[in-house]
Amino acid sequence: MMRIFTMGVASPPPMLSTITLLVPQGWAIRGLLQAMDGASMLDVALSVLVMFIWALLFFVIGVRRFNKRYV
Repeated sequence: MMRIFTMGVASPPPMLSTITLLVPQGWAIRGLLQAMDGASMLDVALSVLVMFIWALLFFVIGVRRFNKRYV
């Protein structure tokens, strides 16, 4: 079940599930729902890995912007 705000949607359209993966929050919610649904560790690990990649990407962007502004 996919959560939209505080309302649960039992069967969201496939396009909505794909669009939510364009932002880090979509991957976090996907991993949380997989863990609560009892998915395999490999499936949950993929979501965690993608979240770490997002974090690394934003860290690199932040460091570059900081260096341009203050160094």
